[in-house]
Amino acid sequence: MKADSLRYTSALAVALAVVFLVITAGITAVILVNGSANMPRCFLILPISLHFGVSSLWFPFLIQYLSVILLLSRLIFISSKLLGLWV
Repeated sequence: MKADSLRYTSALAVALAVVFLVITAGITAVILVNGSANMPRCFLILPISLHFGVSSLWFPFLIQYLSVILLLSRLIFISSKLLGLWV
């Protein structure tokens, strides 16, 4: 029974990944056809000063770091619930 549920979960994950790729490819195609694509910037330009005391150069890295930490903590919590380690 557990192998069947993992098969369906894996199939759902693959299907969602394909949907994401199709949507991303569609948006990219529309932008390229319209000619509204701009040259990418190397650094984020923030029009307002940050209240954290963090320079705008390091702000994207800080956000990425915090999002990875949040994702890892959620994965650890979910896996511990699935393994029965969390009451």
